[in-house]
Amino acid sequence: FPVSETGLWSVIAYVPSLFGMSATAPHTITHAGGTAVLAVDESQAATTGWRDLGTFWFTQGTATLEVNALPGQSVLADRYGLLRSRLPSGPMLAIGFGTAGALGGLRSSMHGRAGLGGTVVVQGNRMPPGMPVVLGLALQGTSIPLFGGTLYVLPLATFGGFANAVGAFATTVTLPVTPSLLGATLWAQGLALDAAGQDGVSLSAAATTTVQ
Repeated sequence: FPVSETGLWSVIAYVPSLFGMSATAPHTITHAGGTAVLAVDESQAATTGWRDLGTFWFTQGTATLEVNALPGQSVLADRYGLLRSRLPSGPMLAIGFGTAGALGGLRSSMHGRAGLGGTVVVQGNRMPPGMPVVLGLALQGTSIPLFGGTLYVLPLATFGGFANAVGAFATTVTLPVTPSLLGATLWAQGLALDAAGQDGVSLSAAATTTVQ
C-alpha cells in the first residue's frame, strides 16, 4: 500500500466469507512497531464485508500486508485498504534484534493507539502453535546481554500464554484517561521457550512508544 504520510493508519479488509474457507487465515502486517500476524476468519460463520484488522504506525512510503494459508486451508484475498487516523498517538518503533529459534526466531509487534483512552496491542509471533511465550512490559528500556541476545526491557508486568494456530500470542493494554501518563514511555519484548534457541530460549526484538 502507498502511505502518503507517517502516522497511524487502520488496515481494513473486505472478507467475502464462504463455505470451506479458513477460520484462521494468516495476515502478516509489517509496520514501524514490528511485524504482526493476525488470524482472519473467512469461514461461512463469519460476517461478510469490511473489517478493521487494527491500527498500525506506518512510515511514509510503502506498507506491506501478506496473506498466507496454513496446510490444508483454503484462503481468499479480496480487497484491502488503509484509513488515516487523526487520533493522538505516539509513534511505535521496533528496537534492536531478536535471536534464533525454530521458525527463524520470535518476532514482536506493538500496534494500536498510544494515546489517553487508547489500546496498545503487544504480540509475539513466528512460533509453532502451542509454544509457550511470555511478553514483558516496562516503563523504561535497558540493554543486558541474555540468552545470546539482548534484554531490552525491565518488565513491570508479564503476560504468559501459548502460540495460537497462526503462531502468535498477544495481550492488550488499555491506557486510562490520566493526564499524568502523557509523555510516559512503554516498552515491550517477548521471550519464547524454544528448544531451537540458545539455552532453550528465543528473544524477540523490542518495541517502544510514548503516550501522547
